[in-house]
Formats: sequence, structure tokens, C-alpha cells
Amino acid sequence: MQIDKIKTIINADLITMRGSKKSNLLLAAVTGCICIFGAFLVSPLVGSYLPLVTGLLIVPLLFQNEQRYHCDKLYCLLPVTRRDVVNARYLFTAALNLVTCLSNFAVTLVSYKFKVYLKVIGDDNDILDKLTAALSSSLSKTGVIVVTCFAMNALSFIMCSSILRNYFKNPESIGVNVSLSKSKKLKKSDYVGLGFTIVIMIFFLSIMTGQISIAPAIAVIAMVIGQLASVGDGFMLCFLLLFISAAETLFQYFCTLIEYTDKEM
Repeated sequence: MQIDKIKTIINADLITMRGSKKSNLLLAAVTGCICIFGAFLVSPLVGSYLPLVTGLLIVPLLFQNEQRYHCDKLYCLLPVTRRDVVNARYLFTAALNLVTCLSNFAVTLVSYKFKVYLKVIGDDNDILDKLTAALSSSLSKTGVIVVTCFAMNALSFIMCSSILRNYFKNPESIGVNVSLSKSKKLKKSDYVGLGFTIVIMIFFLSIMTGQISIAPAIAVIAMVIGQLASVGDGFMLCFLLLFISAAETLFQYFCTLIEYTDKEM
């Protein structure tokens, strides 16, 4: 791995990213702010969605201009190998994910420490209390926060590695129309994806608040997760999530190396 070449590629990605439309950056910033303010005004658990901003918005944003102007063939002319390009992209997204994950922990823990959200929603509507009670004391409130953050961080790493692999296989898989501008119309698939995301979030919040009971359907899975969560206040479960995300990321990385090396440009 040649560090200087990788730094050059990452710098080129940053320059390309700065050339994206401001509305795209605004969308990512607004989504991140919603997660942060939600953590302080609704529940610390809302802040755990912050890493998904990296997977759903930031990573695709890196390659929008490259796809729009067909710059993906540029690296065929530069003195860099395809392995260097893959290494640079995976290291860059891993660094972005790490920063987001650390921010995720900071936001949720600070929110839990000051508990401003209780003054907004009231003690009786505390989602964290309801979720902790539903787990039958297998996790403390801090444990619930840490496990939730680890789960979202793991999901973000898996999403990013999957997006990168799909991009190297087919650059068209990264849409260029994630924009708030009036000149771009969202595709039907974009509306479907947005609607699906909203439904999942509502469903998840309904489960946490006890509006929907899914105990009979996931009794076995819940029992296994509960056993793992009971070890070290969620330490074993966090370790398992970390292992799964690392294994999936490495798998996607090696698959990308093989597929991109064999790909005809």
C-alpha cells in the first residue's frame, strides 16, 4: 500500500466532493442536525441514527460529480493501480465513519447526562425508560445507549462497504439526483426508499414505546440477544456487532479488489 498515492486520491475525492451542489451538502447537514436536535429534545436514542447519515448521504455524495462527469476512467491514465484506488476509498469512508461514530457517542451521552429531553416530552414519555423496562433489566440505561450506538455504527460500516462495492462494480448505482434543487426531480425509487425509511423509523419507535408488541414473533431472537446483552452490560453484544461489521467490511473490500481488478474500463 503506497501511502502517498492514497493521500493524493483522497485529496482528489475531497476536491470532487466540494464541487457538488450545495443543496446536496445541505441535505446531509439538515439530516445530521435533525438527529442531533432529536437526541436533545426527544431521546438520546434519536442521536444514534447519526451514523446512517454517512452511509445514506455522505458516501454517495463523494462520487456524484465523478459519475456526473464520467471521471471514473481518470485513474486509468494516472500512475496509480486499481488497488490504490480501492484502498483509498475504503480508508476514506472508514475514517468518515469513525468520526461520525465518535460524534454519535458524544451526542447521545451528553444528551443522557443533561436530560433536557425530559423537560420537553415529560418523564412519562421517556423512550429510554420504556425500552430499558422492556428488556427486563438485562441492560442499564447507559448500556441501552451504548448498544444502540454500536448497532447503528455497525450498520453504517456495512452500508458504506456495500455502497462502495456496488459503485466499483457499476458507477450508475450511485444516484446523482439526491438534491433539494428544483431542477432535479426525484425518481420513483427515491420516493419509495424515503417512504420505506420513514415507515421503518415509525415502526421502530412504536415498538420502543410499546404501541406495537412483537414479543411472540421474535421471542427466540430476543432471548439470545438478551443473554448476550446481560454480559457486562452489553459488552458481549457490542463485541459481536463490532465483529460482524468488521467481517462484512473486509468481505466487501476483498470482493471489490477482485471485481474491480477484473473489470474492463
